[in-house]
Amino acid sequence: MNPLDALILALVAVAVALAVWKLVRDKKRGKGTCGCGCANCTMKCDKRE
Repeated sequence: MNPLDALILALVAVAVALAVWKLVRDKKRGKGTCGCGCANCTMKCDKRE
């Protein structure tokens, strides 16, 4: 693996890690991934059953 490949791989890994971190952070804050409010959500993604 040459240095350029390693750099590209590292950048992709950082981008994926940041995306996952944001999804986890938004989930903990109660934000849905659909972009609309959860008050009228029919998906039951936030309901604990």
